[in-house]
Amino acid sequence: MKALLKKLNDLPIFDPIRWPQRELLARLTGTIICTAFIIHRILKFTQYTGHIPPFLRHLADGFGLFGFHLGAADWHWIMWCAVWMIETGIFAGYILAFATRSQARSVARGFMEVVFPLSVAALPVVITLTPMNFQRLWPPLLMTVGDRLAAHGLAALSPLFWSWEPAFFLLLAIIICGGAINLIGLITLRRAFTIMSEARFFIHRGIFKLVRHPLYAGHFVMFFGYLMFHLYGITLLLYLCFLAGQYLRARIEEAKLVEVFPEYEGYRRATGMFFPRLKR
Repeated sequence: MKALLKKLNDLPIFDPIRWPQRELLARLTGTIICTAFIIHRILKFTQYTGHIPPFLRHLADGFGLFGFHLGAADWHWIMWCAVWMIETGIFAGYILAFATRSQARSVARGFMEVVFPLSVAALPVVITLTPMNFQRLWPPLLMTVGDRLAAHGLAALSPLFWSWEPAFFLLLAIIICGGAINLIGLITLRRAFTIMSEARFFIHRGIFKLVRHPLYAGHFVMFFGYLMFHLYGITLLLYLCFLAGQYLRARIEEAKLVEVFPEYEGYRRATGMFFPRLKR
């Protein structure tokens, strides 16, 4: 394996000298892709969120904010709309980062610093492209858990599992929380943002005081929620590969950051990788 990786890393195509306009090319490519995703999400808004909910029709009819309550259909729309806004905001954040990031002080070299990070970043997208099977999988499973609890004298807890909607809203909340962590980290990182393994700027403020890789941590949370909506054997395997790949990707990035910014080693020792440390 090491011999194969060395051959891949030594391929001429990964030599930065062959790509004198690599930064401009990366900015243009990233901006075009993210802009295309935003346009697609705007055009397909109702497919992401569903049809206009009753409470919006109520407002459109001029009844104001009072005299009605939010039903299940309203909350479904609100939660999916929040997911849409967070994810669209992340793509907008990518565009801002590509436009304002500083020049790389140590560029990506070889397969493991160029292709590997891009491949790992694409794995969660494959998960979301599989058919959603929440309604087929979770309601029967939750009903079985509720019945088991009732049979073992825990009838007070059973109603929590006889309805699938609490689990549905919980998973959407997990996606929103993970997306929010990712977006906050992206906005904070901005000048140092990179997808390939490069060292641009040492960021250790804001959310980076708590964890060294908040974008990855946010992705772990967000795509765990998506995994539960698209739960198959293959998607579970892809998610586990994603976790392992992001860990290795983070280690490669940190090795490069330590070379360029010697003070990063002290920051690494004092700060959690993906989760805040209880003790420093």
